[in-house]
Amino acid sequence: MTDMPSRPIWDFVHRYADAETTRMHMPGHKGHRYLGAEAWDITEIEGADSLYCPTGIIAESEANATALFGSRRTLYSCGGSSQSIFAAMWLLRAYAARLQRPPLVLAARNVHQSFVSALAQTGCEVAWYRSPVATALACPIDPAALEDHLCSLPSLPIAVYITSPDYLGNIQPVQAIADMCHRHGVLLVVDNAHGAYLRFLPQSQHPLDGGADVVCDSAHKTLCVLTGGAYLHFGARCPDYLVDNAKDAMLTVGSTSPSYLVLASLDNANQLLADPDFGRELDQRARWVGQLRAQLASKRWRTLGAEPLKLSLYAPSVGYSGHEIAALLRSHDVEPEYADRDNVVLMFSADTTLFDNARVLRTLMAVSRRAPLAEALPLPPLPPVACGVREAYLSPAEVLPLSSCEGRTLSYMRVHCPPAVPVAVAGEVLTADVLRYLAAEGYTTLSVLR
Repeated sequence: MTDMPSRPIWDFVHRYADAETTRMHMPGHKGHRYLGAEAWDITEIEGADSLYCPTGIIAESEANATALFGSRRTLYSCGGSSQSIFAAMWLLRAYAARLQRPPLVLAARNVHQSFVSALAQTGCEVAWYRSPVATALACPIDPAALEDHLCSLPSLPIAVYITSPDYLGNIQPVQAIADMCHRHGVLLVVDNAHGAYLRFLPQSQHPLDGGADVVCDSAHKTLCVLTGGAYLHFGARCPDYLVDNAKDAMLTVGSTSPSYLVLASLDNANQLLADPDFGRELDQRARWVGQLRAQLASKRWRTLGAEPLKLSLYAPSVGYSGHEIAALLRSHDVEPEYADRDNVVLMFSADTTLFDNARVLRTLMAVSRRAPLAEALPLPPLPPVACGVREAYLSPAEVLPLSSCEGRTLSYMRVHCPPAVPVAVAGEVLTADVLRYLAAEGYTTLSVLR
């Protein structure tokens, strides 16, 4: 076995818990057990370092993560990949100003809500790319078509922003997109929230290894990390300015009281990720998913995406809605990650057991097939833009029924999480097509500008 990285944060919180020190500091539980984890839940006491200006145990642990991911620099987030996305957008805004370029980002349309919120926070402008075969959750990218779109813009964007893998498990051709971006002097930012584990497959599929400049990972989604644990990675070609100012950006959008439970879990994960057995376990689970896809295909199931550890089912292919299949799975003690009218998403990890895998297979193979359902309502055309996202967020608004919203400008849209992918974006004009689609999705009211 290779040399294991240290666990400085993990070791510190456990030593402190074992010492039974009188805690005259935050948090208020003083280490007493109400839920069971309080003894390790500390704040920035002497020796615990500081997340946003680390010089001790956090700096050491982040250096371990940097080596594991092969990045130029990897930072920890306790606010999920949302915090990393916010920070990345702050950095892009500042970098654009430094270069005296417009703060324009060309983004594939299937973004997470956190990206839209980051536009509102930073005032960055956005140009949308949507491929002809896009759905609400997927936006397959042809690098040549993306390049044509980039070149058609009135000004060069500071970055291209993509989601890979997306919620359904579609993986974009990151290397080709990165090469295209770099030919034009544009950065590539990847929301890789669902793909932190991709680095540790026998052949890495992580965006960093495809040439991405900035990558946001949710460690907690696919690795052995507590909820909220995430990474902000910088690639080998990323400009110095972004790397040097990253901690300040993370502080701008993050709590000054980060969770040491989350930090300790990120720190502990480094040893697990460094163990060759972890990669072998990932590979085995990926084989299970591949076998599941093949067996389900023999029963006319249609699966989506190519992400190795995600099984996305298009339920209408066997005559059901996604909600019906999700209910069936729950009746057999399987809780899916996500379900909507059409899709059901199941996520595997290195900790998925053979028993779990067999239960999923048994349940899905027993589904009695019906006549396929009609295709879902197609996405409406992208609507006109009346104002920027930030202006829409900050302007006076009112809530109206959908029937009164045609021609009005969207102020803000509350989206369900998962998947938190907005169909309409603040500042856009609500057309009849958009309202018809939103009505089919269950919306009854919207917030619009006065």
